[in-house]
Amino acid sequence: MWRRVLLVLMVVWTGALAAEKTNEKVFKRLCNITSGVTALMKQSVETKGTLEEALYGGNGGAQFNVDGTFKGGCWWLGGFNHRSTYCSHIQGAHPGLGGTDNHGCFAHSLLGTLFCLCTKGSNRDEDLCGLGSVGNDSRWVSGLPRSDDLFQKVWKKINETCTENKSTADLENLQTAVKEIHGGAKENKVKNGYFTLGGNSTDGVCGGTRQGDACVTYPPKTGSGEQPDIPWAEKILTEIPILKKTIKQQISLQDSSQIDQQGNEGHSDEDPGEQQEGEEEEDEEQYVQNSTPHNPSNKPRTRRKRSTKKQPTEQHAESLKAILHKDDGSYLPQPFWLLSAVVI
Repeated sequence: MWRRVLLVLMVVWTGALAAEKTNEKVFKRLCNITSGVTALMKQSVETKGTLEEALYGGNGGAQFNVDGTFKGGCWWLGGFNHRSTYCSHIQGAHPGLGGTDNHGCFAHSLLGTLFCLCTKGSNRDEDLCGLGSVGNDSRWVSGLPRSDDLFQKVWKKINETCTENKSTADLENLQTAVKEIHGGAKENKVKNGYFTLGGNSTDGVCGGTRQGDACVTYPPKTGSGEQPDIPWAEKILTEIPILKKTIKQQISLQDSSQIDQQGNEGHSDEDPGEQQEGEEEEDEEQYVQNSTPHNPSNKPRTRRKRSTKKQPTEQHAESLKAILHKDDGSYLPQPFWLLSAVVI
């Protein structure tokens, strides 16, 4: 008896745990992508427009303001529509009762995808994406105007979780995360060749009225039935090579600047004496008078300007000493012409 009770408790606990973690795994990847795209939008002017469309939506899909409120798009839908109309591309599943009409315009943008996966719909999904009970009792199962306030709260919570205090982006990690989203959708193929992202118990309707049905559904790429067509992911993957090229060019310019700077510092470190060696000359004029009284008429001669270039003074002094002195240190008489030559 007690074994049956224990088994029932384990089943209940497992079901509750699964409900708490619905879409948590895929959200971690989407969170990393959101963080990277947000940082790149602040750093790169060249790719900002395309990345903004990937995050907030552009032509052909839903568009959102930076605060998460619905801006426009999906204009062709008109009238009253269920959540599945915005989140799934599958046509005609239970029309008018949570089914779709071949749209899925929220799935065209990263933010719209997050709303489809992380906004509460069913009363049983209380902790979608691991964000907790955002919006308390507010739910999104149909329509848009009444959901704006809930969207704002969900987007605020996502920003707090994913983008706060993160100002840089790793392009390799971003590219890997986007490719993992592609791979995850590719593994979840549902009827008519469509691909589903998120949800742990869904047939691709993504109406949010059943537990595990918070999801998005993508059509196959044209000409390739084995690959999901995810517009926002394609935009990001297109811009990453451009960003890599830009970063490479910036690094190259920085390296060149550092080399030039080091070269300038090398020139400035040279000995000033060596730079001026041989350039400066003394202007002082020295006069050499004849030391013999027999030639009083000899005019003093002016010495040529001498260079300040360093000379081997020690060797010169030794040679002079050898000429003018004996071994015992006394003066050695020299002819006048030799003495004059030595002095000159």
